[in-house]
Amino acid sequence: MTPDDSMNSTSMAIYLQGLPLLLMRSNMLEVLDEDFVVIHGSSYTRGGGRGVYLMTGERVEFTSGPSRGAVYVRSGRSFLRRLSADGSEGALRCVRAPNSGR
Repeated sequence: MTPDDSMNSTSMAIYLQGLPLLLMRSNMLEVLDEDFVVIHGSSYTRGGGRGVYLMTGERVEFTSGPSRGAVYVRSGRSFLRRLSADGSEGALRCVRAPNSGR
C-alpha cells in the first residue's frame, strides 16, 4: 500500500479519535482530547501542542509532542487504530474527518 494523501508529509488533515459504540446511532464516541491535526513536514498539533510523527509502512509513531509514544497501525485510506503497550490493537480508533485535507 502506498502512503495516501492523509498521512504524507505534505498534506493537512484532521483526525478524530473515538471508541466504538454498539448501541447508539453514532458508530463512535469521540474522545476530544485525543484528536489531532496533521500539518506539513510530518508534523501534527494536538491540544495546543505540536510534535512530529514517523510513518514506516503501515505503522505511525508519534515521536515528540503531546502524543509522544502513541503508536497506530493504518487500516485503509483514512483509518488508524491505536496499539496498546503490548502491541495489540486497542479500542481507540482514529478516522480522518470528512473534507479535511484532500
